[in-house]
Amino acid sequence: MRLILWCFLCFSYAEVRGIPASLLYDHDGPGVEYLPKDNDVSSEEIRLREPVVFYGTPFESIYVNSNGFLSFQTEIPHFINVQFPLDYPIIAPFYSNVDTRNAGAISFYETDNPVLLDRATENVHEAFINSTDFQATTLFIVTWDGTYFYRYRGGLLQGGNGQSQHLPSGADHRRLRDVCRILVPQNGIQWIQGTGDESGLPDARAQAGFISPDRKIFTLPGSGTEQVTNLERWSNIGFDGQFIYKVDGADIAEPDASFATKKSSSTVSCAEAPTFCHVQANCIDYEEGLCCECNPKYYGNGIFCVKKDVPLRVNGKIHGNINGEQLDGLDLQSYIAMADGRAYTAVSKIPTGIGFDSQSLQILGGISTDWGVFNHTATVTFFNTSQVVRIKQKFLGLDVFDQLRLEADIQGDIPHLPIDSKVIIDEYEEQYTLTGPGDSR
Repeated sequence: MRLILWCFLCFSYAEVRGIPASLLYDHDGPGVEYLPKDNDVSSEEIRLREPVVFYGTPFESIYVNSNGFLSFQTEIPHFINVQFPLDYPIIAPFYSNVDTRNAGAISFYETDNPVLLDRATENVHEAFINSTDFQATTLFIVTWDGTYFYRYRGGLLQGGNGQSQHLPSGADHRRLRDVCRILVPQNGIQWIQGTGDESGLPDARAQAGFISPDRKIFTLPGSGTEQVTNLERWSNIGFDGQFIYKVDGADIAEPDASFATKKSSSTVSCAEAPTFCHVQANCIDYEEGLCCECNPKYYGNGIFCVKKDVPLRVNGKIHGNINGEQLDGLDLQSYIAMADGRAYTAVSKIPTGIGFDSQSLQILGGISTDWGVFNHTATVTFFNTSQVVRIKQKFLGLDVFDQLRLEADIQGDIPHLPIDSKVIIDEYEEQYTLTGPGDSR
């Protein structure tokens, strides 16, 4: 006895060619229910005919939420503008700030149509070698059709009338008792984040994946990055835009059947790896292999690109020991003016014993304009006192808010400065020379 949950997401402002009708289920007709056309809404608790086993925990009900995901335990109507994980178990085909007041519809229903169940059962048998005894008994279908993001101020949006016709961009998500399948139509993702709200913080880029009851995360390729638009061209079962996972155990598991997957870290040519580079980069073929180069208006190494002359924010944590004072996860925030190469950094909750002394650590928070992901190590020697401090900074790339993430470790000693003293450091430049693959000094 198995239950399947199948969800479709359609986010679009233009008609595009979608997945063939044979791969999609109907989302309109008798028995179909709809969420209210509004911003931030959820269904009532939906009692399922068969329990869903998710990360080893059985759930007898589920909630449909307008912002591109299904939840267990409780409804989550509001868009929570954070990077995964959320605090509750969810299945997120495309978690983003969705608004249906001006366009789109969100529908759901459960069916035991034998033809549809046989198709879904066959999908599982093909992907998992030891699933021959699997037999679906009900199918739960959820569709986000032609929706757009919060505070969209454009004109009328086009939405599909069904997958058999022109399908607006979308993602198709199937959830079984122990298997989840996700399909993304060609040209299926036309937007990945909204414009934000009055707080000034941009909306997080769309995230796709699973969150367990104990907040364990499994994300699809590109989740939370600009590369999420390439889900339609990637796969773990050999067909563009299609993914399937077992989700009933302690961890998410990939298919155990053999497939020619569409996403691979082994790259030979641009034709063989059309999505290897960043979406704002060009792929160039050389005899030794391919090379990624950011577009003229972007900095980066081609795998990661950031826009030129646009201020960046850095958020991070600092650990270490300075002058015997332990640093345990201090918050760092840095504002970087890319146009003139200046960085303004603030660190919270610095121990009072080194509060004024820490002004000498001016190197914290600065970045290279060529990499969003890199390690930076500096050894600072104070000649008057013969004290030495070593600073290791690990830049982890852009987060879902287009802000750089940083982890820093500081070990050593710095000069003691009198209370109320101020440190002024003249402008200076740092020059680096490429001394080897991935190494600049």
